[in-house]
Amino acid sequence: MSRIFETLSAAAREELSDPKRSVVIGAADGGTPRFELYHFGFSICSQKVRTALAEKGVAYLAHELEPTENYRPHYVRLRLFAAGEQ
Repeated sequence: MSRIFETLSAAAREELSDPKRSVVIGAADGGTPRFELYHFGFSICSQKVRTALAEKGVAYLAHELEPTENYRPHYVRLRLFAAGEQ
């Protein structure tokens, strides 16, 4: 992963209001998962992604967001970077 992505991801993680909402899903060996998912539990798009990860047996770090948290500055920067808009 790029250093820019790591920096943006760390800033978005810090900006979450309650770190207890971040949990590793599906890691049987206790290792660090390859993927991080920032999601809202009732979002249909988030549900599709979680279903695909579960069907494939892929471990991921889940960050549960409240509906308005996706507008916080560090999270917006992370989304724009992931979409290729810097």
